[in-house]
Amino acid sequence: MNGKRNRFILKGMLLLSVALPAQLLHSQDIYDWEAWRGGRNIAGLASSSSPRGEIISPVKRSGAEFTGGMETGGYRSGSEAPTLWTGGVKADTEVHYKDLLLTGDFSFAVSGGDGMCGSMFTEPGLYPIDILEFTPGAKTLQNYGIGGGIAWKNGSRFIPGCTLQFVGANYSKRKDLRHTTYRQELDIVPSPIYDGDGLVLGVSGIFGKDSEFVQAEQIGSATAESYYAFLDKGLMYGTYQVWDGNGVHLTENGVDRLPVKQYSYGAALQAEIGSFLYAEAEYLRTAGEVGEKGYTWFRFPGSTVDARLQWTLHRPAGVHVVAARFEWMRQETDESVIDRVSSGGVTTPVEYGSNRIFERRHMTAGPEYGFYGAGGTELHANLSVTKEKDRSTLMYPFLDLDEVTLLRFGADGSLPYGAFVLDAGISGGCKIGEHRHYKGNDNESAGLVSAPYRLEEWFEREQELSDAPFMGASVSLRYNFTIAGKYNLYAEAMYSIVHAFGIELLDGSERHTAQIKLGYDF
Repeated sequence: MNGKRNRFILKGMLLLSVALPAQLLHSQDIYDWEAWRGGRNIAGLASSSSPRGEIISPVKRSGAEFTGGMETGGYRSGSEAPTLWTGGVKADTEVHYKDLLLTGDFSFAVSGGDGMCGSMFTEPGLYPIDILEFTPGAKTLQNYGIGGGIAWKNGSRFIPGCTLQFVGANYSKRKDLRHTTYRQELDIVPSPIYDGDGLVLGVSGIFGKDSEFVQAEQIGSATAESYYAFLDKGLMYGTYQVWDGNGVHLTENGVDRLPVKQYSYGAALQAEIGSFLYAEAEYLRTAGEVGEKGYTWFRFPGSTVDARLQWTLHRPAGVHVVAARFEWMRQETDESVIDRVSSGGVTTPVEYGSNRIFERRHMTAGPEYGFYGAGGTELHANLSVTKEKDRSTLMYPFLDLDEVTLLRFGADGSLPYGAFVLDAGISGGCKIGEHRHYKGNDNESAGLVSAPYRLEEWFEREQELSDAPFMGASVSLRYNFTIAGKYNLYAEAMYSIVHAFGIELLDGSERHTAQIKLGYDF
């Protein structure tokens, strides 16, 4: 199951990030409702359809923000901390010159908590395999990112642009069974547009690579048999054994880590008609594998499709934005059949083939609405339906089909009053119909077959986290300080709560989050 991914959905709703991503700051001539801002093509922000029109003097928005907070409660996945403390800093800038657009951003965040175990990966659920440990202890996660973009208005109808984004993470636990996890991700997106009369067409090439490896160790006096690990190969079926056993691949002859890497490549097409109708479609192909030095234990190819249609309506009272999104992904996991062959005193791995052990198909669709008032008032609402279908065939001919449909919704409003800005919102979700399970025989002629090992208790808890109906609410208050007659410095406090219904297995039915922010516009 994918408990942490589900938690990200809840947090995203509570923080009320809907169709168009909000930046740190606001400028008179740079708007969050711009359709190109939510897509891959940076050159679209420099097109003639931009609300900035012809740039005479530079238009800029820049800012920095410090954050600190905590979240606590039993409504969480097994890989999350009972109480998590967070802190970070981020800064971004966007500058429009007459012939050039430049963007840049930087972020650093750290979080940590006690009594943590579970996944050793920085983002559980991102890959189709996972590795779990079971001795609670303190863990620390550091995330950092840097990126930028450029678009050149060269006097012709063709405007070239490109963005580059790098993200890294370090995740560590300093208690046996201890581990250190490193993650790196790089995305490069060259994106030209054709700026016609009332029609803007764009295309983006997408190239990316992400890699992550888990290095586990034991330095205490206990024997290796004291610490177990579990290799999740999908739907919590997998291998449970002592951590240095060759079934979990944390340590092998010549390989002292569990390495994962994934390449992604694809393209996106964009079109905007008359500054009011925008459409974008993206196809991405991924190719991932687990292993190195000839030991490639798993391969997981996949495909994703994303599409967005946005209609923007300008009125004297403000701007209305109506959007529809569609996301689809399919991914398969193949486990390699590897043997060690010795010749002349040298042992080398030989791969004889592979078996399809897992497949997942997910689809999400839904509408979104936003209103950006002339006085700074904002309203947002979203609704989405997600259909997840997972299929495990780990031990032929055993078959396990897992299928569920989830409903998610959120709404919030932002109201300025003098130097204050009040933001409040609600969110919620539930499953639609039953969570369907089918366990059977993929080949009836093979006769009776026993099921592979499953970490049953963890599976049931993660399923309850995903399926339980929940409601959430959040409220924040910002105060803008006046410096030299302008609102440059601000302080903000935020609180949110999620309450789930019918909880029986998790440690609690609520999760509380509190956060403070201090920022500066320049």
